[in-house]
Amino acid sequence: MDSNLVKAKGVWKAVLYMPALTSVVISGTLFRLMFTEYSTGQMNKIVMALGMEPFKWLKVGWTGMAALLVLACWRWTGVNMLYFLSGLNQLIHRSMKRLRSMEQTGWQKFRYVTLPLLRPTTIYVLTISIYAGLAMFLESYMLWGETIHQRNIGLTIVGYLYKRGIEKNDMGYACAVGMVLLVIALVINIVQLILTEHLRTRRNKQWQIKKKKYVLCLTLQDIKLALCLGTGFFLILCAIIVFPDIPNVNGMRTDVVDALKEMKIPVLRWQGGCFADEYHWMDGIGPKEKKKMINTHWGGVVEDNSFGTHEFFELCRQLGCKTYVNGNLGSGTVREMSEWVEYITFNGVSPMADLRKENGHEDPWTIDYFGVGNENWGCGGNMRPEHYADEYRRYQTYVRNYAGNQPINKICCGPNVDDYEWTKKVMATCFDHCDPKLHGLMDGLSLHYYTLPETEDDWNIKGSATKFTEDIFYQTLKRGYFMEELINRHGAIMDEYDPDKNIGLIVDEWGIWSDVEPGTNPGFLYQQNTMRDALVAGMTLNIFNKHSDRVKMACIAQLINVLQSVMLTDGDKSSRMVQMRVTNS
Repeated sequence: MDSNLVKAKGVWKAVLYMPALTSVVISGTLFRLMFTEYSTGQMNKIVMALGMEPFKWLKVGWTGMAALLVLACWRWTGVNMLYFLSGLNQLIHRSMKRLRSMEQTGWQKFRYVTLPLLRPTTIYVLTISIYAGLAMFLESYMLWGETIHQRNIGLTIVGYLYKRGIEKNDMGYACAVGMVLLVIALVINIVQLILTEHLRTRRNKQWQIKKKKYVLCLTLQDIKLALCLGTGFFLILCAIIVFPDIPNVNGMRTDVVDALKEMKIPVLRWQGGCFADEYHWMDGIGPKEKKKMINTHWGGVVEDNSFGTHEFFELCRQLGCKTYVNGNLGSGTVREMSEWVEYITFNGVSPMADLRKENGHEDPWTIDYFGVGNENWGCGGNMRPEHYADEYRRYQTYVRNYAGNQPINKICCGPNVDDYEWTKKVMATCFDHCDPKLHGLMDGLSLHYYTLPETEDDWNIKGSATKFTEDIFYQTLKRGYFMEELINRHGAIMDEYDPDKNIGLIVDEWGIWSDVEPGTNPGFLYQQNTMRDALVAGMTLNIFNKHSDRVKMACIAQLINVLQSVMLTDGDKSSRMVQMRVTNS
């Protein structure tokens, strides 16, 4: 590069440095197009020219990593060459006479003179290369995009930190990873300084580190690494500054509990939704280091099970409300459900009662309502009505009434909206070969219906919670009013088997379901509220009251921060939604 034969040396050096100055977005996009699995990609054109089939470069482990390596080399090889050129320029001025006086070949001069004198430069380049490898994130993200999590192809350490901390909301783990990486970076930097100092003193044949204070001189690469690996510090600061201690009693937010007390909330249902049939209650008791799981239905994030059986009954105690526990029929066992009831309600000596006492609660709690499965026609197992009804009969047998004088009201999984066939077949199966006094072995049949503002049954286009036309406004009210037809028609089927109305129609999921707020996790179902929500709530409550001979209970879905909730929270702030005033009135 410094040869007299080379013209326009500055231009060539600029060309070497250009890839490092190119935006990662641009370079990543170019390489993604080059390594695409389609025949239009440059790499596949070469493969096809050799008579082979197009290759899925980014979907196979070793070729994907090779593509990432090629991208990294393209971006940083030129910069590293300039570092070595700078080191060589210094050597030329310092060692020209020595090189000329040596009667050795060019290779021998390179090996015994040039390489030893380039050791400080080599250590520096090696150090920043390690830093760049640890800090790599955008390169892999641009190559794989949102699919980077699939089989972890192209997943870098910072990408792993991002996935755990941001996507899966596991901030504690991400903090730990960030701190470990920061320590690794400091150790590497210190090792670099020690080696450099050793090389400086080696000429005097002394192996000692002088008593001096080392100053960590941060380069641009060091700063980049600190920005990437300092995520741990950033997350910790966020936890301290953005989320200060929120007033609570035994872990329950005081502002939320006070607001719900004003509502005089009569009953609280838990677990709710599709999560109920993948929840295993043993994961939510005992030490705080509880078993974690992935909430596959909502958000795909880690559920740490910090809110379990004890916390639910503590919240109900503070609210002074009845309890509605939803059991896992879809993926759980009869024994699991039976032991949960024993754990909660048995007042005596038994394995589960003893376990409850070991976990800090001597006295049993009361289960007022127990749901045997949830939406088993769909996410709770995709069952046929006859099959679910048989399973219901079996599972409910072991929901024992240990308290004697405090019977547990058993809720059977009812229909999805207007699936009248489900209601008919479930009722017929449960009443078959059953003592009439036991009214189908159930005390309630659930019903779920959500009002979709824009489309009747397209869950991909629900409509905005706050931006809608006048036509959509009235259309939403009309669809909310559909609740009365559902109650009338399902109630008529129930009358065929239960004319005395011993079985209550339990509408335990209802409300407006609109699109989530922009920028929020789609699986968290966070939506705002307007007067439209309040009108639908008031109209629906009037319908329930009108049919109170059959509708014995109704639970809005959900309570806090999800769907048509009565409250929204953000850190230590909370806001009461307009429908809270409807339910108070």
